[in-house]
Amino acid sequence: MAILPEGSKIASVSHVTKSGVDAIGQGVEIVDAATTSGTPPAIGHSEASKGTPLREDCRTIWFDVSGTGTDDQVYDCYQKFKLSSTSYIYNRYSKATVAQVSGVRRELHEYTIRFREAKGYARITGGPYNYGPLPGSSNCSTGKFAYAGVEIPLRSCDSIANLAGGASHQTGTRYTGHENKQRYVDSYARYTSNGNEPVFSDYVWLTVGSCGNLGINCYNTNNDYNDLWTDGLWS
Repeated sequence: MAILPEGSKIASVSHVTKSGVDAIGQGVEIVDAATTSGTPPAIGHSEASKGTPLREDCRTIWFDVSGTGTDDQVYDCYQKFKLSSTSYIYNRYSKATVAQVSGVRRELHEYTIRFREAKGYARITGGPYNYGPLPGSSNCSTGKFAYAGVEIPLRSCDSIANLAGGASHQTGTRYTGHENKQRYVDSYARYTSNGNEPVFSDYVWLTVGSCGNLGINCYNTNNDYNDLWTDGLWS
């Protein structure tokens, strides 16, 4: 059962897949209502951000751990700030939790979030600008991104690379390492539009590895696997 915000509608349905498995999970893309009312739902950064988001929401994405009864989890949120009729900031806040399996060390080798203009839209005229986080930048030093009255806290800047550039005004952040518990990833950028509100599509990628020694990072492993989730408007 899905409960939609008032005035919203389902635009498309997507599912998480893995090689050799028909379907692991499903997702629904919801088109925002033309106007919002009341208090938006709290998300990871809302209590600390400055500025009122035009739109914000979160989703929980489950990735099946083959051969077990547990899943890796990603709690993924977005915030869209309107600076003017032609200027916006889009922020992603994402947290991955690695499933624990008895006798096995499991860890994230790659955790990537991306966003870009949604398929079928042509409203963005420029950007990404002021994108990040960028390792070694002043934003990472202060632990926050600030622009035009909007202030967004950052949770982590280590072991990441920025992915700004490419098709459809894309940006994002990639973590690489050996996290075996929980990892936060942030990504944000400013955009200009043609006077219409831009619509973004979101993407999450995990590479998870496992090995037998619980106390040592998994360097020698042949059983890494990849999982991808998109919201149905990624092209």
